Amino acid sequence: MKRSVVRLTNHDLPDHDRSRLLRCELTPAREESRTLETPPPNVLVKGFGDSSVDIEMRIWIRDPKNGVSNIKSAVLLRVWDKFHQQGIEIPYPQRDVHLIPPIDFDLTPEGPNA
Repeated sequence: MKRSVVRLTNHDLPDHDRSRLLRCELTPAREESRTLETPPPNVLVKGFGDSSVDIEMRIWIRDPKNGVSNIKSAVLLRVWDKFHQQGIEIPYPQRDVHLIPPIDFDLTPEGPNA
């Protein structure tokens, strides 16, 4: 039997309980019918992003010839559902822009360009 590892890159949410997040990520991988039990699905920390912990979930499948992208999508959709069920929100990135030197804007309708 030919088997293959599937890597799903994700960003962990540092403001949430890590063990609950890992359960939300690993449970759907284990529930997927194409996932092998041995070796079991695993999550590895790959680095630190601007406002996240970069992780990679690895799952082994028995039938890579039947597609890899479709199983990635199926597992990630299940993870998303688990997050929703657990009240875990995926934050949208926010950025503060500082203008140096400060620029004085006149936003009134009678401003210099009116």
